[in-house]
Amino acid sequence: GNATENTAEITGGAVTNVYGAALTAVDATGKIEKSKVNIAGGNVSGSVHGGQIRDTAATGSITGSTITLTNGSIGGSVYGSDNAGTGAATDNVLNLYGGSVTGDVYGGHTASGAATGNTVNLGDGTANAVTAVTGGIYGGNQNTVTGNTLNVNAKNVTVGTVRNFEKFNFNLGDTAKDGDAMLS
Repeated sequence: GNATENTAEITGGAVTNVYGAALTAVDATGKIEKSKVNIAGGNVSGSVHGGQIRDTAATGSITGSTITLTNGSIGGSVYGSDNAGTGAATDNVLNLYGGSVTGDVYGGHTASGAATGNTVNLGDGTANAVTAVTGGIYGGNQNTVTGNTLNVNAKNVTVGTVRNFEKFNFNLGDTAKDGDAMLS
């Protein structure tokens, strides 16, 4: 089956992992579309998945997941889409506006399929608040980076590493001045 337009909301407390949607059946052929995860507080000790297909023999795809982090902490990694099968993880949006991520951030993550067309937004452009990322930020985990975009909308953003993006956009707000660092 398919999973379409599912939403997970976390505003406080403690959980292990968060899934906007997941297909767990062996040989899953369905697709996950337009799932959402909104985290405005609390502690996620594990990882956050906008959409996940778990079986390595699955052929389904994940498209259009959105994750928005405005506060709280994530002890693991963040995946717009995480596909262990042969399908794609495309056109996901990660909005990192506050809080912290200890692990890595992936717009799309696949075993072998396309991880393209993903967007990661650092900051919302209205304040210099942005999610602190200890690990790396990746448009996708595969070598093809077509359409993967990183938008830096705040100053003084610090991350471990940045990889697998085709486009980098640095949007200077009214608070930026000569000599300000945007991404380091």
